[in-house]
Amino acid sequence: MGLKVENFLEDMILKNFNKLTKSQKKVAEYILNSPEDGAFLSSTKLGQKVNVSEATVVRFSTAVGCSGFPALQEILQNYVKERIKPSEKLKKYTKFNKRTNIYDEMFHATAQNLQITHENIRPEILDQIVNKLIIANKIYIAGFRRSFPVAYLLHFNLSCLLKNTVLIDSNYGLIFDKTIEMNKHDVCVGISFPRYASLTYQIIKYAKAKECTVIVITDSVISPIAQFADFVLTARYEIPSFFNSNICALALADCIVAGFSRKMQKSIKLLTNLEKSLQEWDTWLMM
Repeated sequence: MGLKVENFLEDMILKNFNKLTKSQKKVAEYILNSPEDGAFLSSTKLGQKVNVSEATVVRFSTAVGCSGFPALQEILQNYVKERIKPSEKLKKYTKFNKRTNIYDEMFHATAQNLQITHENIRPEILDQIVNKLIIANKIYIAGFRRSFPVAYLLHFNLSCLLKNTVLIDSNYGLIFDKTIEMNKHDVCVGISFPRYASLTYQIIKYAKAKECTVIVITDSVISPIAQFADFVLTARYEIPSFFNSNICALALADCIVAGFSRKMQKSIKLLTNLEKSLQEWDTWLMM
């Protein structure tokens, strides 16, 4: 649909608001206040959030002029994508008072993000994730665009402790060739933040279909890749600039590796052998 969401919110919801039933008005008010939820939740889960039936959500969609809930969701998803374009974020932040100290703002936002991320993480969930990695036949790790550094470092650190990790990257056009052997004995870790990379979504969806244990590091339990996950770790990413911060996602990746290394004592031998080989190759200037 080519209709802009601003027009949709004004012309389709507000103009029809008085014609809606009491339950449908609850849906309308919720969507107007939380368009992100409407963009990514299923009609069933959206109904549960608003405390109405799924049928009410579907009827609301048609009552405001959409062919159904998928059409309504498409408009909202386009709105969310448009709103978080880097260019739009840059316009927003350049309007701030330029006399403020941007460096202080960055450190403050980062510290706050780390605190909130820490408060939202349950240690028992991290323990369960580490246990799944320990028994996995293979560990596949996927993250593209700005999330790739997180995926790479998670793979790099885990590969120092074991040799069954696979980094799914876009080199040589072999992305999906690396995934064809996925099965129920494997784990797939996906990292994705707004604007969500479609390749990560496709790989996580494929991993779930192959019965892999799916672990995701993302911004919200309602992000596109979270719907396929067995375990969801959420990290804050907003900072006063046009790009997303990876710091909290990296902190979660570090937690996973630290927990893994503490439980996998046999990996000490592997790490010792690796260090010996690297030393023979004069990898470091200073020892």
